Amino acid sequence: MVSPNASGFPIRLFLLIGVGVPALFVVIGSLMLLFWGSVTELDCRRIESQQIKCDRYHRQGGLMTVGETTMAIGTLQGAKVGRQEYTDSDRRSYTAYNILLVVDGEEVPLTQTHTSDYWGRKAAVDEIENFLADESRSSLSIREDFRLNSFILGGIFVVLGTVVGGIFLAVGLNLR
Repeated sequence: MVSPNASGFPIRLFLLIGVGVPALFVVIGSLMLLFWGSVTELDCRRIESQQIKCDRYHRQGGLMTVGETTMAIGTLQGAKVGRQEYTDSDRRSYTAYNILLVVDGEEVPLTQTHTSDYWGRKAAVDEIENFLADESRSSLSIREDFRLNSFILGGIFVVLGTVVGGIFLAVGLNLR
């Protein structure tokens, strides 16, 4: 049974909804901060003037690592910006981009993540192409970090849940 205060207002229900829902926001936001997002690094070294070996390191997770993989890529021959077309439920189309590495004649995506930032992908491809053309450079490192969105959105959820929950708790305790 829900016990009302002197004015007949159900305090327990008020506190349950007013604190429970914001607590859910805090939990969801915390999970986003901890587990959502990824980082991919490409590390290349020049063995001979025309032979370049690369490793791709991928880490899944935000503040906590959920999974890690390291993969030897083979002989890097070039890079290009990959393009993917998407259509949403309203039939609007979107274009997203990623980095494709040309390795042993095959196109290998650096990451499985596509982004609308064409110029960011183009800058990374240009850096790879410059490394391939400049035989005086012995190594290259490219990092694609997709955790920022999870940190922003997770932080908003945590802060919003904490503030709203605190307000409801303060109001609910004053109703007694």
